[in-house]
Amino acid sequence: MAHSDGATASLTQGVQLRRLANGLTVVVKENHSAPVVAAVTWVKTGYFHEPDEVAGISHVVEHMYFNGTTDRPDPEDISRETKGYGGVLNAGTIYDHTSYYVVLPKDRWKEGLAVQADAFQHPLFDPQVLEN
Repeated sequence: MAHSDGATASLTQGVQLRRLANGLTVVVKENHSAPVVAAVTWVKTGYFHEPDEVAGISHVVEHMYFNGTTDRPDPEDISRETKGYGGVLNAGTIYDHTSYYVVLPKDRWKEGLAVQADAFQHPLFDPQVLEN
């Protein structure tokens, strides 16, 4: 990335890396070019990790992430609340990982991250929705 001073920044320049007690690795890189915060959570599961008997299960779990939590039981709550904060969210599953992201105005990042954390920690896996 070229800066106005002509210097080329390294992709890793300014990156902060921390491993939490629960094993979660947190990577932070500040970029003040826009007044937003993006949080991307990568889960180490994808198509390559699935036995044939449950092929596609990583993608199914990805979709279940958006189907509510104990505190946000309506399947639209996660999306509605995030959008209410001015944010967008989505997810995708590929060969070796599933990623979930949220982009929010910089003054609402804590609220948006709390919604994402809730979806990871307290998902509702409704058997009827899962069966479909």
